[in-house]
Amino acid sequence: MDIKSASFHSPYGDRELTVTVCSYAVNKRLAIDLLCKEDGYWEPYAFLTVNLPEVPLQANEAFIKDFEENAGLLDFVLKNKLGKVLPGQEGHSGFCTYPKIAFDMEKLREFDPEGTGKYLRQSQQKKRTPKRKER
Repeated sequence: MDIKSASFHSPYGDRELTVTVCSYAVNKRLAIDLLCKEDGYWEPYAFLTVNLPEVPLQANEAFIKDFEENAGLLDFVLKNKLGKVLPGQEGHSGFCTYPKIAFDMEKLREFDPEGTGKYLRQSQQKKRTPKRKER
């Protein structure tokens, strides 16, 4: 099976990356992991998203880390049209600021059809599941 990938020029060298889509266990929000090809094998490269559970998000939205070891990944997202920055909607944790991205789920599906499909089904179920009233 062919895996879609895209080139990424990082401060640490050129890489070929692919995207995997999943969700955070605690709140089932969108989580995106990046893999890079090393010696013909896909290896973990970076966890793109950051879970800030106290901040409201839509199913296609997430905060990303674009500093330190993740430097340049916002450019990767924009260059490959994976999503758009939502101006003025940054998330904060400690001294860190994270841009909020509205991801294009169909673009993510091009990279990871199975993971994206599973995430979308899960997010639809989450919307339909009524919250239980406490007594």
